[in-house]
Amino acid sequence: SSLAGPTLDFAAREGVTFLYASPFHHRLLAQDAGVARLPRLRLAVSTAEGLRRDVAEAFLRRFGLPLWNQREAARKPEALGRPLPGYEAWLRGEAGEPVTGQGPGHVGELCIRGAGLFDAYLEPWLPAAALAGEGGFRTGDQGWRDADGDFHLAGRRANRINLAGMKFFCEEVEAVLDAHPGVARSRVSPRRHARLGEIAVAEIAPRDPSQPPDAALLRAFCRARLPAYKVPREFLPVAAIPTTDTGKVLRRREDEG
Repeated sequence: SSLAGPTLDFAAREGVTFLYASPFHHRLLAQDAGVARLPRLRLAVSTAEGLRRDVAEAFLRRFGLPLWNQREAARKPEALGRPLPGYEAWLRGEAGEPVTGQGPGHVGELCIRGAGLFDAYLEPWLPAAALAGEGGFRTGDQGWRDADGDFHLAGRRANRINLAGMKFFCEEVEAVLDAHPGVARSRVSPRRHARLGEIAVAEIAPRDPSQPPDAALLRAFCRARLPAYKVPREFLPVAAIPTTDTGKVLRRREDEG
């Protein structure tokens, strides 16, 4: 991004000590080829969506400081961590039952309970009591727990694709596509299919618009890193992937209102 360089120059000039941004913005800063450093930076926080290991490692290489998203950030940058004292977090199954297993095969909706979470949604106005189930808040995020008790983000429930009963998330496919050297950013969406229910379709914003990556090569790249059923059936080149103000991918359903 053309804004990464000026942003870093400004931060270095002003002696910035604290950085709070989404993984998308951290990735842009880490990719900057300039010479600006942030010698006074003491804490860089990642927020708004799940942090990918490649983004965390690139930021560490560029600035010599780990991105912080929880207490185990240096060892497990992609983990969400554990709740603070006085709070509870658990995984909720499809029928409301607690998900107690460990590992990516035991996914449930992340729920949180504790004092002072929030009072209401501002727009549209909705009191917290109307959103809290079982005394806690259902986040809409799907996650799993590892052997240490740390939570990991699988994806948003609304971004789940169901292909012939096999469920996976748009975000996990995007993480693979975004790691391709020819891809600047991707957006994966479900498409209705007469026999399979839903299939994955990927939009690709190339790093070099004059040389977009070949669909066959992208398919092979995904097959080497994903189970076959998660590989997108189509790869559609686009000029850019629309994003929200916080840098998250703007999903088609949001776009369509």
